[in-house]
Amino acid sequence: MDIFLHGEIGDDSWQGAHEWGIIGQRFVREQLEKAKDEEEINLHIHSVGGSVFEGWAMYHLFQSSGKKINTIVNGLAASMGTVFPFLGENRTITKGSQQMIHNPWSVAMGDADDMEKLAKELREIENEMIDFYHTNTGYDKGLLKAEMKEETYFGADVSKAKNFSTNVLEFNEEQATKAQAKIDLAKKYYSENKKEENGTASDFLALMKQINKKDMNKLDEILMRVGIKKEEEVKEEAPQFDAQAKIAEQEQVIKAQVEKLEAIEDKLEKSIDVMGLVLDKAEKAEKEAEELKAEYKEKIETIEKFAKANGTEVELPKEEFKKPENVSENPVLNVLGTKSNK
Repeated sequence: MDIFLHGEIGDDSWQGAHEWGIIGQRFVREQLEKAKDEEEINLHIHSVGGSVFEGWAMYHLFQSSGKKINTIVNGLAASMGTVFPFLGENRTITKGSQQMIHNPWSVAMGDADDMEKLAKELREIENEMIDFYHTNTGYDKGLLKAEMKEETYFGADVSKAKNFSTNVLEFNEEQATKAQAKIDLAKKYYSENKKEENGTASDFLALMKQINKKDMNKLDEILMRVGIKKEEEVKEEAPQFDAQAKIAEQEQVIKAQVEKLEAIEDKLEKSIDVMGLVLDKAEKAEKEAEELKAEYKEKIETIEKFAKANGTEVELPKEEFKKPENVSENPVLNVLGTKSNK
């Protein structure tokens, strides 16, 4: 069975993710369910990469399936997309395709500590990727580190030389001539004989029995190039994708999210207004407390002077002015009537 891992790696749990080119764990589970009775999978890879963690989750789902996997890079296998070819013992890359390795990157907000933490995490991921590539290819770790730092692209021949691939699929001049003849024959046959737009290749295949086994193995790829579908693929073909309907659906989802955000912003603004009043009240209460403290101290000093002037001893409280035990250091908590946790 052929599985086409074509798209950007990310969370595909939301409706419409696959139509927007996002592939993740849900995509892999669905494909493996379709292939549950198959012993062997041909995994076609064309991906710019994406989420490291989602990618590893997908990788391990394939790895734990227990099926023999052959991998074919047909386009671009970049960034996290470079790990999937290693699911196969037979790792094919088509002539003209490329692979790309680079250091992991991310974005963050916060202080210096947050940035240092993220940098440490990225270094750990970088080292894990270097170890993974080295284990599967035997390629020198120092060279891997340098090439990842530079963000390095390499084609089919270099991929094979580095052991990222085990073979290169290419046509020599004779094979190219035969392939073109088959394509021309396929186009002619279907322009003259197919009854439906999505006709199958069953009759055409019957006409090609004189082709040797090696060429027959390439026939599926040739048919795919000219847009001819195998019979089983036509049966499983999904309904035609309505782009405008999907766009309208996503617009409604976005609109609902915007409305929720606006409601949250309104609540925040009201909360800020209330907090402003609370702070004003807290500052006023704190000021009144300071004035009472000063008045108390002044009265004590007046009594002491009067007693001294008249030669009279007066027993006055010697303790400093103390706040009640249930009063917080935070004036806002005092106004709100909340005790301090300190």
